[in-house]
Amino acid sequence: MKGKTIAIWGSPHSGKTVFSIKLAKKLAEEKKDVILVFSDLICPSLNTVLPNEKIKEKSLGNVLSAPILSEEIILKNLVNGRNKFINILGYKQRENISTYAQYNTERVLELFKMLENMSYYIIVDCTSYFFTDLLTSTTLEYANTIFRLVEPSLKAISYFDSNLQLLMLQKFKINEHINVLSNFKEDESVSEVKEIYRIKYELPYLEEIREQTLSGDLFQELSKKKSIYNRTISELAYTLNNRDYIKKKKIWRNK
Repeated sequence: MKGKTIAIWGSPHSGKTVFSIKLAKKLAEEKKDVILVFSDLICPSLNTVLPNEKIKEKSLGNVLSAPILSEEIILKNLVNGRNKFINILGYKQRENISTYAQYNTERVLELFKMLENMSYYIIVDCTSYFFTDLLTSTTLEYANTIFRLVEPSLKAISYFDSNLQLLMLQKFKINEHINVLSNFKEDESVSEVKEIYRIKYELPYLEEIREQTLSGDLFQELSKKKSIYNRTISELAYTLNNRDYIKKKKIWRNK
C-alpha cells in the first residue's frame, strides 16, 4: 500500500481540526483506512476530540521519540476514532514540549513512509505556528495535497501576510495549496478575502459544529445534510479519490 499524505494548515482558529475530522469521516465512508495525525503539542487535541476515551499512555510523542521507529510502536499508540476505518495519533492532555526527547526531520519522513504503508490516507492537522513545529513544517514540504484554511478576519490576513513569506521557498509549493474559506458567518463580507486568496471552496460556520466541539462529538454526523459545509466536504473527498483513480489509471496504461 502507498497511501497519500494530506496536510490541513491555516490561520489560527480557522477550523483545521474540525475539517480534518470531517474529511477523515467522509473518506472512511469509502471503507478506506485513514490515520489522523494531530500535530499540536501546545494545545494537545486527543482528549478534547475524544473526551470519553481511555487514552492511557498512547501518544504521538512516544512514536517520534522512539529510539527505533517501527510499525509495532505506531500501532501501540494509535487511538480509534469511533470508526473502524479511522485511527488517530496525537498528543494527550498535560503533555508539552519538554515531555519527550527532540526528534529530527529524518524521523518525521520515516514516520510518513511507514504510515503510508499502513493506511490509504494520512491526514495531518497542522499547527499554525509551523516555524516552531518540525512536524508541521516537514508536512508542508512533504504532503501530496495541502488545504490552506483562511478565516475572514483581519488577524488571519495579518497572519498570512507575515507567515507566507516564510514558505516562499520552492520546496513548499505554496501556489499548489488548495485555499478554503473557513469558519465564516453568513452576514460577514467575504468577497475581498476570496479575491485576495483565490478561494476555491467554502466551509461556513455551523452552530452544530460548535455544539459538537463542546460535547466532544466531532466524529458524529452533521444533521444538516444539505449544508454548504457538507457539500464542500463531499466534493473534496470525491476530488481526492478521483485524483487517486486517475493516477492509477495512468500507471496501468503505461505498463
